[in-house]
Amino acid sequence: MIRTLLTLPFLIPMCYYDLKERIVPLYLTSFVVLVSIMWGIHHNLNTSISALGFSVLSLAFMVLFRRKRFIGGADFLILCGFAFLYSVPITIIILILAVGISFAYIQARKDNNVPFIIPLTIAMVFVDLFNGN
Repeated sequence: MIRTLLTLPFLIPMCYYDLKERIVPLYLTSFVVLVSIMWGIHHNLNTSISALGFSVLSLAFMVLFRRKRFIGGADFLILCGFAFLYSVPITIIILILAVGISFAYIQARKDNNVPFIIPLTIAMVFVDLFNGN
């Protein structure tokens, strides 16, 4: 729960910027990523090493998907931060839940323009509530 309390004050303004302007300021994204990296290195170095591999793989996907305009750079940076903050398997669960929330929104509203940080934040809070650590 402390992880949510560390990142949520910065994720909420990021959700606002993503919803209203579709561009998230780099200083908000950078802070969340830096706090996540420091948390991961301090609490579990092995998780941080696997998160580093996940981040490199995510960078390759970011280059691929960014050209198609499916997902932005801030979304991938937040996912990389989540990999350090939680672990890679939990981050993949967060990603799957966020994609599910996005598809549900698309089906309900018939609108393909979904700001992805909002479903990521909802999925992170949901997973953190049921994760227990």
